[in-house]
Amino acid sequence: MKHKLLALTLIGCAFACFLGFSCTKEIGGDVPENPFLKIDYSDTIPVPPELLDPNTIEGLHQTLFKNRCAVPACHDGAFEPDFRTVQSSYSTLVFHPITKNNAAKSFSFRVVPYDSKKSVLYERITNCCFVNTNDRMPQDNIGKPLEDKYINAVKTWIDRGAPDMFGNVNLYPNRKASLWYYFCLTEDLSKSVSDTDNRIDSYGAFRLENNKKYKLFFAAQDDSTAIRDLSRCRIEISEDALDFSSAREITCEYFGPVGFEGWFALINTSILPKDKTLYFRIYINDNNQKRDTETPNKDSPSYFFRYFSFYVAS
Repeated sequence: MKHKLLALTLIGCAFACFLGFSCTKEIGGDVPENPFLKIDYSDTIPVPPELLDPNTIEGLHQTLFKNRCAVPACHDGAFEPDFRTVQSSYSTLVFHPITKNNAAKSFSFRVVPYDSKKSVLYERITNCCFVNTNDRMPQDNIGKPLEDKYINAVKTWIDRGAPDMFGNVNLYPNRKASLWYYFCLTEDLSKSVSDTDNRIDSYGAFRLENNKKYKLFFAAQDDSTAIRDLSRCRIEISEDALDFSSAREITCEYFGPVGFEGWFALINTSILPKDKTLYFRIYINDNNQKRDTETPNKDSPSYFFRYFSFYVAS
């Protein structure tokens, strides 16, 4: 019986289709137009990228740095300046300290805004013999200068202030002067008394004799001020490692013979307390800071306080 019903159903559907009726459910109505059918997939001429102003950091990166400098094993991150991106180009050029200088030590930064003559970048692309013969940049152009359009673009960008990608001109970096190290010698400079073997322990106070004078030297560095031009150079001495409110102050003198440049304080042990640990701090200023550089200071590691100390034996 089931087979007969199935056969009758199939015959009915076939007859209905023959008469023009649909045997399936209609969905939606008219089929929408396919927009992709109108696309021409044949070969087309590519639209050239927009050429940026070559006198900007973006334009220099597009036309010069990316193509001629960021080549494998060169300035592609292997060596600074890093010319892989616009941002890395700018940050490793403008007011960035150099790692290679000429014999006269003429340069301090790779790019100095408004001054192409003081910018080592401009020097390296125009001078055939910066350090060695034929060391002009880029390496793919050794012995020959870049095309004038690139040299002029670099010069124009620098002399306009070497602005970043947003048009901002970088300000001169002026960091606080910093202390390198200190050492203490007898007054005649014949013997060091701050060596490890003259300390209570590796970082403890060093020993001074009573009724004698010593010279405590220190070396400093600064990014804009010559060492001899540092100001407010002094040491302060206190019996309390953390409280210098009533410390004894000793003004320092400049000392600059061949081989060393720094400052020293003359310490007279006859006027200092005996058999007590005396803590000292060194102060300097580069003439551009509101607050002096203080070493050690409240944020220094605890062992610094012991290392910056001495005692006068009775």
